[in-house]
Amino acid sequence: MQPGGFIELSDPINPVVCDDETLPENSPLVKWNRLLLEASQKLGAPINSALKYEEQLKQAGFVNIVKHEFKWPMNSWPKDRHYKDLSMFDDNMLHSRGRGADKDIP
Repeated sequence: MQPGGFIELSDPINPVVCDDETLPENSPLVKWNRLLLEASQKLGAPINSALKYEEQLKQAGFVNIVKHEFKWPMNSWPKDRHYKDLSMFDDNMLHSRGRGADKDIP
């Protein structure tokens, strides 16, 4: 990378969070996400690595680090049209990847 260059990183944040307190701590989604995080850590590829990007970039010598966080709903419940559209896009991507992901499995 040349001086004056930039890097952009974008990843989901794990564990899952909810900004309106409608996701109870004992929900199956929270439990599944905790187990997934635990398994990823045991494999040496933690899915919560995005939480450490800012510090890792500083340690690597990057300066003028700018962090933007975006809310990305995981369902079509939002009332706000923008967030509803984002969630529907995400849902479509998930389902389209899911249909193709198992095509090579006998």
